[in-house]
Parts: sequence; structure tokens; C-alpha cells
Amino acid sequence: MFLLLLIITHISLFASKSAEPKPIIPIVPQEMRQTKELPKDTERIFPSFVSIDEDPPKGRWPKLQNETLCNQRREAVKEAFLWAWNAYKRDAWGSDEINPISRTRNNWLLGQGCTIIDSISTMMIMELYDEVKLAHDWVEKDFQLYTGRSVSLFETSIRILAGLISAYDLTGDELYLDKAEKLGDVIITNFESNKKYSIPSNSISLRKPTRSPSYEERKKKIYEDIEDKETYHKSSLPLLFTPKTPDDLGLNVTQLQQNDASIAEFGLWVEFVALSDRTGDPHYAFQALRALQSTLLARQSEKGIIPIYIEPSSGQFYQSCFSIGAAGDSFYEYLIKEHIYTEQHEIRLGRTIIKGQNNGDKYDHNLNSKKRNNKSNKIKNPKQNIEIESLGQHWVDVMMAFKKREIIRNKQSLDLKSSENVKVKKPLHWINGTECTDNKWSHLACYSAGNAALGAFYLNNYSIPKFPKQQQYQNSQKQINKGNINSINADEYEQVPTTTDQQILASLFQLGVDLGDTCYAMYAYSPSGLAGEFINMKAIGDNKEYERQDMNSNINKIDKVNKKQNEVFSMNEDNSYVNKQNNYDDEGYLIDDAIVKQGDGQNILRPEVVESLFYLYRTTGDTKYQEYAWNIFQSFQKQSRLPDSSKQSLNKQINKNMVSETDIRENPDQKDQELMGFTSLSNVNTNKPSRQDNMPSFFLAETLKYLYLTFCDANEVIPLDQWVFTTEAHPIALRKYLKKRNFS
Repeated sequence: MFLLLLIITHISLFASKSAEPKPIIPIVPQEMRQTKELPKDTERIFPSFVSIDEDPPKGRWPKLQNETLCNQRREAVKEAFLWAWNAYKRDAWGSDEINPISRTRNNWLLGQGCTIIDSISTMMIMELYDEVKLAHDWVEKDFQLYTGRSVSLFETSIRILAGLISAYDLTGDELYLDKAEKLGDVIITNFESNKKYSIPSNSISLRKPTRSPSYEERKKKIYEDIEDKETYHKSSLPLLFTPKTPDDLGLNVTQLQQNDASIAEFGLWVEFVALSDRTGDPHYAFQALRALQSTLLARQSEKGIIPIYIEPSSGQFYQSCFSIGAAGDSFYEYLIKEHIYTEQHEIRLGRTIIKGQNNGDKYDHNLNSKKRNNKSNKIKNPKQNIEIESLGQHWVDVMMAFKKREIIRNKQSLDLKSSENVKVKKPLHWINGTECTDNKWSHLACYSAGNAALGAFYLNNYSIPKFPKQQQYQNSQKQINKGNINSINADEYEQVPTTTDQQILASLFQLGVDLGDTCYAMYAYSPSGLAGEFINMKAIGDNKEYERQDMNSNINKIDKVNKKQNEVFSMNEDNSYVNKQNNYDDEGYLIDDAIVKQGDGQNILRPEVVESLFYLYRTTGDTKYQEYAWNIFQSFQKQSRLPDSSKQSLNKQINKNMVSETDIRENPDQKDQELMGFTSLSNVNTNKPSRQDNMPSFFLAETLKYLYLTFCDANEVIPLDQWVFTTEAHPIALRKYLKKRNFS
């Protein structure tokens, strides 16, 4: 029997306090809360709730500058949210998403009310309590969970499950936890179906699981598995432990298996550990962490390289693709976020320490490295007792593997403004990954800029890591910041010291800053002010040969690239950029020599760039990131917002061949009403992009939330030392701020 033991280190007990906990966001109206009386007996596990009664340490987070301006910008973002939300309420209430031009419903997630649940945390942060009440009533009365149909495990988990857990944390309403637990029971059956590795299929059947024994008996059985019951009753914190008989807690739903899986699809331990903490049921965390363990034990070609495709039946990677973007993104993102959530140095899954691959080779970690006995490191079966090194360390290893694949443009590339409104010439940075990335840098990969900054900032005790005793390098950085890039040697700039913990974290933080500039440039250099899905890096040039390491043969490979002619860009007074030539050819527009092709010019209102700008602002306090975020918001308003004052009717849209008559058969009387909401764009490579007909729920859940938070007081609204964001931007309170109910 595979034993999973999570030892929580440095547990601090919360003393009972007579004063009410201080909320981080405004107090939720009492009528929005629902609580249930619990049995008086103590021989059962208990749910937990959020109790935050302290302020962040002074000086940790930036103080809000120019409060009047920030207030105005927050109100503008809130108004945009309501414009999108009201379009959904009017034309697609209860469906997953809205097609705002045809004013039709989109139930791609089988009608789980995706936009409603995805938006609750945003509305709580924006203090839109009337709208939260509408969402609450729908979840209570109309949320249909057991449809019996198959749906994406990943999308259901990040949007619906995480949305419900976050709603519970922000409101204290147990309705959301009850729904989350029921949904978690369905999803976790996919993990259970793989008895050996817990690596699931990405397709789940929404069928009601059968419980044996009864629910209350099951809670008591879980309680019986707690070895140290005295500690459990003394601690206000939830206890995460190994169930002695995990197979007996199975929920008896057979799920389909598949031959392959991407690691992002099941890298959902933030959601499932959070669910275990709040319900007191360790089963969810057990399964999710065993899938994580199986992945970390799979054979790696070198330290930190965790390819994105794995075979569930063997627990081994079956392709060598190592990409920071799609199919791997949230897995890498959650390594550091779970570390932050638990505030642990190690997650232990047994006795021996696995520091890399499972073939006996022992990698020497730079952080917290110690000489350890290597006798037990040959692990062939993940059911053996093992111990996984700190998830934060695994994150460092992965990010350093990506850092090795960073490419820096060796010339004056990005023409961006600093916080002092001074033009700064900076190199273009991106991660080339392996051959599977096809030399493209994706919008989706831009989450990594904020993730790198957040992780390095956290691991350096909530401070920006510096390069110690590297005066020459620091002088070069100063020259770069002044825009004097020609005065330094390119090789000196690219050579980042990596000999100490501090230097490693400093290089990762700088990687986040540099990637953030490149990602913002995808917007700043676009004719429409909005970014496309990809930058094609094959055009990067100066006939310079860039060296990268091929992971298959572990030998150096040379990428030869051809030079492209630069186009000339100039700065407008509003910090936006225009192309002086205004003659975009069939290929697209240029960022220096990197080209955004026509086929890559789609914009679907993605959040990753504004997400990273939010993290970069929170960690640096540099107001230029607020300006960057505001520029992007204005471009969304200009290009993606459907008209209000113009009273543009659906008839006009039909005449322009934007929608067909068949799109409005369900609502024939709505043809002359104005359009509302925001919509995706099919091509950002022109000044007036053509519009598509969809508004993804993540635009409300993520994009507008991160824009709003960028102009909030970082010490008062969702401080990052008290909350962690899921990959769908749902804030979840850190584990140390949970308190068991019935604890006094």
C-alpha cells in the first residue's frame, strides 16, 4: 500500500481571540452567509474557514501612489466589468459563456454556469454584492452538477471547483464549500481510476458517486485514521494526513482512461489540497499529490526538465517536449504556489529524498543543499516510501532549466518608457524551450514573467533578490536602465552569475522583469494596441548564431536565424506606439525583428500579460507597470468593447457579414437592441481589427480582476502574503489562515 504522509513543519497555533478577525476585503453582509450547526461530538473531522486577524508587515508591499488616479482607474475597470457582466446577464444567464454579437449562448462546458462561478471572486473584490447575491441564488437553486455527460477535468477544476472554493473563502458561505465538495468527489474519481500513479484522464463523467459507508460514517472513519488525535484537537489548523485505507474511501465511479496526458491537465494540487484543508477530508490531497509525486519521479534528461506529456499507465514521459507555455504552464506555476500556500520547506511522502530523476543519479540542488545519503535513491515504483524535496526547490530547478534556454536580443530592441517617463532601450528576451515550441513565444507563456518574479520574491523572504558582489554586472544593469546599452558588452550582460542561492533567485527575478518587457511589447508595438497569440521568433537576426542546449542528445545545437528589416516605431504622448510607415504587409507587424504573423494575430481577451504586470507591480512597486496595464485596458476598451452610445444594432452586424441570420433565430426580437459586452478579435495586426463573437469567462475572472487589482492598495486588498491565486485567478487564503470550526 502506497503511503502518503504530509508532515507540516513550523505549525503555529492560533490562540482564541475575542475580537472579530479583520477582513482583507470589506465585511460581507450577514445575509449572504450560510452556516450549519455541527454535531457537538468531537469524534469526527471538521471543516475550516478563513480567519485573518493581522496586517502584512509594513513596507513589504508598495504603498499606493496617486490614490485619486488609481481610484478613477479602478472605477473604470469596474464599469467595464459590469458592461461585460450585464451583457451575459441579459442574453446568456445560466449558460457557460455569451456570444455577444449574435447574443446567443455558448455551453462549451455543458452548462455549468461557468461565467457566473468564474466571476464571483472578481465581484467580491470589486464589492459588487448585489451581483454576488444573484450568483449565490443561482448556485443554490440552478447549478446542475450531475449531468451524466463528459467534460474537461482541467477546465472544470480551474473554473468551477476553484471558483467555488474561492467564493467560500471570500464570503464564509458554506453553500459554496458544499458544492465544491460534491464536485471534488466527482473529479477525484479520475485520479482514483489510476491505482498505481493517480495520473487521470482529462475527460470526466459528471455522474453522482455512490458513497459507502454513508457520508457521516465516512467522516468518522477518516477521524479514526488520525494517529495524533490530541494534536488535532488542540490545533486550530486543519490537519492534512495520510488516510490508512485510501481505497476504502473511493467513490465508486469508473472513469475512462487515456493513453497520454499533459502535466498541466492534472497539476491541480492547489485546488485539491485546499479542498482537503477546508473539508477536513485528506482524500483529495492524497490523490492529487500522488499524481504530482509520480510526475516528479519520472525519468528526466537533466535537472529541472519536466516534459509536458506523460503516459498514465507507465508514469513515464513519452515525448521530450519541454515548453513553458501550453500543456505545462499551470504545472510549473503551481510548484511555487503550493509552496507558498503551505509555507513549508518540504512536502514529505516517506523517508528517502528524491532530488531529481529515479535512475539513481543524484542532482545537487543549489538551494538548501546538504550532503545526504544516496543509498535509497534508486526508486523504481512510486508506491515505495519516498520523500519529495521542497516544491519551491523543484520550481527553482524548472525555472533555471528554462533560464538556460533564454535568448537575449543583442541590440537596442524594445523602446519602452521607464517609471520616470524616460525612454529605455532594452533587449528582447524569450524562452526558446525545445524543438516543440517551433521558435514561437506565446501570449499564454507570459504568465511566467509574473510567476518568476513572485517565486523569487517569496523565496527571498518577500524582498527583491540582489546580485551580491557583482559590481561589474550591477554597473551594466545601471547602464541598461539608463538606456545606454551600447556601452556594455553583450556577453557580460548575458552572463548571469549562478553560484549562490541569492544569485539564483536574483537571476530568476530579473528573468521575470525581462520577460515582462517582452510581453508588454506584444501590446505596445501592435497597431491595434492588443497582442496576438504568438510572436514568431524565426525572424530574430543580426545573422548572430544563438546557442541552446538540445535536451534529447544533451549536446549544443546552433540555431541560425536570418535578419529582418526593422520598421520604425515612435512614442505617442499617451505612452502608446505607432508604426510610422503604416504599411503592414501580409506577414504582420514587427517587434524589432520578431514578427507577429497574420495567422497568429488572434486576441481572445487573454489575462497572462496583465497578470504578470500585476505581480511585477506588487513585487517592485514600480508604477510603470500600472501605466502598462492602463494602456492595455484602454486598448481593450477601444478595440474589443461592443458599442453602447452608437446604438449599433444586430441588423448592422448582419449587413457587415459579422453574424448570420441563423445566429438570432432564438431571439428574433432582439435585432434592434444595442450590443453589450466585449468580444475577441480575429486579427490585431491592423488599426481596426475584425471582431469575433465570443467573450470567454476568464476575461471577467482573470483579465479584468488583475487590471483592477493593479490599482488597489497592495497592503489591503488580497495581500500576496495572505492569499495565493489559482491559475484562473481565484484567490485562496493561505493555509495558516484557516481555522477549524468548533475550535475555541
